[in-house]
Amino acid sequence: MDYQSLTDTAVLAGEIMLKNNAETYRCEETITHMLEAQKPGRAEAVVLTTSIVVTASDRDMHPITVVRRIKNRDTNLNRICRVNEISRRFCAGALTLNETREELISVSRERIYRPYLVNLCLVMVSIFYTMLLGGNAIDCLNAAVCGVLMAAMTYGGSRIGLRPFIRDFCICAAIAVCACAVGRFLPVTVHLDLIIIATMMPMMPGVAVTNAARDTLQGDYMSGGARMLEAFVKALAIALGVGLGLGICGLFGWEVLL
Repeated sequence: MDYQSLTDTAVLAGEIMLKNNAETYRCEETITHMLEAQKPGRAEAVVLTTSIVVTASDRDMHPITVVRRIKNRDTNLNRICRVNEISRRFCAGALTLNETREELISVSRERIYRPYLVNLCLVMVSIFYTMLLGGNAIDCLNAAVCGVLMAAMTYGGSRIGLRPFIRDFCICAAIAVCACAVGRFLPVTVHLDLIIIATMMPMMPGVAVTNAARDTLQGDYMSGGARMLEAFVKALAIALGVGLGLGICGLFGWEVLL
C-alpha cells in the first residue's frame, strides 16, 4: 500500500469538507475512517478550524505527516455530502485509491451555481425576508435595491480578496445608507428597520454558531470556541457597519426616517 498517496487522499477529503464549513469532528472522522480502511499501524488526525494535521505509520515505514493550512472557507453542504459518500464507498472497497482521489478532485473543482444565480438569490432572499417580516410592496422594492448592492459588493469583495471582517463591515454600512437614501426620496413612508434586517439575513453567522455548538458538544472545545469567536466577530462587523451607515445618514439629516 502506498501510504503517502493514501494520506494525501484522506487529507484532501478533510480539506474539502473543512473549506465548505463541515464540523471539525466530522472531518477528523472521515480522514480517520479512510486511513483505517487500509489498516496502517497507526493513524491520527487533528483538525482545527484553520488547519489539518494527519500522521500515518506502520512497522515497515517511517511515519508520514501531512499538514494543510485552510485560509478560506465557504458553505456548501452538497460538497460535504458528496465527500461523505465517496469516503464511504472507499471504505467499503467500492472505489480504488486512484478513483477516490479523482472523484475528490472533481468535487473540489465543480461549480454548482454560477455567480449570477447566487447574486440573484441574494436579491430574492432580501425581498422574501422583507415580506416575511411584514413589509409592504414599497419595502420590498427598497430591499431589492439594497439586495442588488449587497450582491455586487459581495462579488466584488471576493474578487479583490477583501478580508471577511472588512467586507462585511463595508457591505452593512452601504446597506444602511442605501436603505435610508432610497426611503428618503420615496413619496411614502418605508419601514427601514425591516428592510435593513431582511437584507442582512444572508450574512448572519448561523452556520458558525451551529458548528460551534456541535463541536463543543463533541468535546472539541478549541474548535468550538474558535467558531464561536468567528460568529462573534462577524456579528460585530455587521453591527458596526450598520451603526456607521445610520450615523452617516444622520449627518445628512435623515435621522427622522430611522
